This record gives sequence, structure tokens and C-alpha cells, in this order.
Amino acid sequence: MSVRPVLPEWSGDKLVYVSPRETLNRFGYTSVSQRDDVTSEEIELSSQIAAKVPLQDGEVAARRRNLGVADATAWVTSRARQLGADMVGITKVDPFYVYDGFDLSNDFAVVVAIAMDYEGEILQVPRKESHVEYLRVYEALSRLTVQLAAEIRAAGFPARAHSVRDEQLAMLPHAHRAGLGELGKHGSLINRELGCSFRVGVVTTELTLAEDQPLDEGIEDFCSGCRMCTTYCPGDAISGERAVVRDTERWIVDTERCAPFFAAHYACAVCLQVCPINAKAFGGQFRDAYVRKMKELDPTELGERLSADIPAPSPR
Repeated sequence: MSVRPVLPEWSGDKLVYVSPRETLNRFGYTSVSQRDDVTSEEIELSSQIAAKVPLQDGEVAARRRNLGVADATAWVTSRARQLGADMVGITKVDPFYVYDGFDLSNDFAVVVAIAMDYEGEILQVPRKESHVEYLRVYEALSRLTVQLAAEIRAAGFPARAHSVRDEQLAMLPHAHRAGLGELGKHGSLINRELGCSFRVGVVTTELTLAEDQPLDEGIEDFCSGCRMCTTYCPGDAISGERAVVRDTERWIVDTERCAPFFAAHYACAVCLQVCPINAKAFGGQFRDAYVRKMKELDPTELGERLSADIPAPSPR
């Protein structure tokens, strides 16, 4: 199949933010949050995430704490972990990945990650409960980043939280540069500690911090030789070829092929389910569960079953 940059906003000279709902609407589908069978738990978690958006930025204390780079880095990293982060990394804000229309003056990005319930949910996708798990983690990230940004502002330094509902920069490229993972063929970050079963949030700040370095754990080579996500993707949306998008050669996912499954099957995530890195991540504790699940799944049957429930796209 051909590889293409899917939306012009993602491949032009300027990086333009397009929400998941708008992305799906472009291809004639409604978002997961527009389902007729949305549960009360999904509604509550979505409301909690939305309620934190006004808290992502705020006033900065007039008195600035005297913090050297080493002390500031240790403090921010420690607080992020105390607030629930499973991983923390720091990098400079890259203007290339700031969305068009935002004047983001903060110099540093603190990137945090929280693991999802791999055995209980990611191995069981797609289902409603898995979408609840995504929202649970995003709510936790919103809460964590809002609190961390508030504490940095209380120390006298501008800081802004960026969540899935209100981000001013592309988070995954910053997570990569902060050492949280390498981009996998399925478009999600992968590392050896948490596999690809995690989500990220960002706090940008003027507080000077020590930068981490990008990981080089051989993930790109691993993905080049692995075909699990390309084989099992029910929409045939994942290619074995890389493409140049906005001057960067990387793996991409054909969003137009992915969109109907994402919309109809609770954000799908079959690609995360079958990624074999997860069998070695988390200290290898889920290896047997992964092997059992892969023995149950037949890619042809899976694709036919999920495709049968895809509605026809609405006129664009």
C-alpha cells in the first residue's frame, strides 16, 4: 500500500493542530466520544479532563526561588514521580513542533508518562472498557501536569501544562527527544520499560533544567524487521515503509484507513495489543499473557469481524 501524509495540516510548512474529532469528521466518521452508547464513566472522566483545561496556566509567584540547574531538575523530576509519573524526561521546546498560532515562550519541556493497564485492557482491545482506560490515564496526566505546573509557578517560574484537550505543541516528538521512547511503526512511542502501553503529557516552563537524551534502544531496527502491527491492523493502515513528513523521515499511519476502525471500535488499538515489545516490557511479567492472546488472534478473522461493524462514511 502507498504511504501518504494523510492531512495537509500535518505535512505543510506549518504544523497545524487538528483534533481527533475533526480528523475523523474529515473522513466521514464520528469520534468515539460521539457514540450512542457512551458510558457514565467515560462522560465523567471526559468532564474531569475538560475541567482542568482552565487550570493549565496561571499567575506566577512574584518571588522566585533560588534554584540551580541540578537542584531544579532533581526537584521537578522527583515531584513528577511523586504525583504519579512512571517516566519523566526533559528536553528543550522545539519551535518546529509548536502548533501554528501559539507563541510558546517557555524554553523547557518536562515530559511525563503514565502506563496503561496492559494485561487487563490493552490485551483485550477493542472494547468500551479499554476506552475508559485511555480516559483514566489522560485524566491522571491532566491532573499531574496541572499540579506540577502550578508548583513551578509557585516557585516563581512561568509554567504551562499541556493535555490531550489543550496542547500547544506536538507531544510525541518532545517525548522522543526527552528520552521516553522511540517512534514505532504503529505511530506510538516504544521503550523497553513500558513497551508502547503508555500515554504522555507535557509541562513547559522557563525554569532552566538539565536535558535528557533521546533513547537509542534499537526500536527502529526492531520495527523494520517486525510485521505484527502491519499484519494485524484491521484497516491495513500501517505500512512497512517510512516517508518524509515535514522534513522528517519517519513511520506514519494512513489515518484515512485507520479512522473508521478508531471511530467504530472504541479507539481500536489493535496495533498496541499485538506489539511484541510489550511481552518483554514491564519486567517481562506479561509475556505469557501476550503469547496466549496471540495464539487466540487470527489476523484475517479479526479484520473481517471488525470490518463488518464499520458504518458507511457520511458525505464530506
